[in-house]
Amino acid sequence: MRNIDNYSENRKYGDLVINHAIEILYEALELENRSIRDGVHWYIEVANVQLDTTMATDLIVVNNEGGSAEHIGLRTRDLSEYINRFPFDFTVRFSCGSGGDTEYQKVLEHGYCDYLFYCFSDTGGYFSRWAIIDYTIFREEHFFEPVDAKLFGKDQWLPQTYLQTGSYLNSDNKTGLMAYYAPSFRGKIIKWHSPGYYKDGMRLRDSARDYPLYDRKLKPEIDRIDK
Repeated sequence: MRNIDNYSENRKYGDLVINHAIEILYEALELENRSIRDGVHWYIEVANVQLDTTMATDLIVVNNEGGSAEHIGLRTRDLSEYINRFPFDFTVRFSCGSGGDTEYQKVLEHGYCDYLFYCFSDTGGYFSRWAIIDYTIFREEHFFEPVDAKLFGKDQWLPQTYLQTGSYLNSDNKTGLMAYYAPSFRGKIIKWHSPGYYKDGMRLRDSARDYPLYDRKLKPEIDRIDK
């Protein structure tokens, strides 16, 4: 989640983002149809602290009989600052000041979490653009290296060499993020997305690997359909 100085504003913003994300995920995961099919009520709730801190999970699909299904992470980026610079990127946290397991380790090393809901939002919690990242595909397009080739100190999973990635420190100079250019994945890394997600991008060319390549910028706002 993004940082806002005032606690009450931060809480209000967080609630708006979570509620909006749940609405989108409910439709994308077809939980109404699943409820009819299974004869139980499937819905999405906020994950508890243990799931959040140990399994990279912010939201979880549950039913009224105590069952659970998909675990989902949630990340928002500032609409005004990032959307035109990195419209096709998503980030995964690979280092933190506490020294504990990071999102990168929880997802790759331990296999936790099913999806990442990644969105660009304004201060009112409105999503201009969102994508649901399939962590199964994400894991499939990394490989394990022995201890001598560790990445970032203790992580042992590396992205395939064809993936376009970059790493950087957050503004706190403690949190390290790995950025992934979604169109460089060979599998269907984006399970669902907002209208215009690809049509609004500056398409470069078709590649020999049967997936399109896009420039890292959006079309002029007047030509976009997600506005």
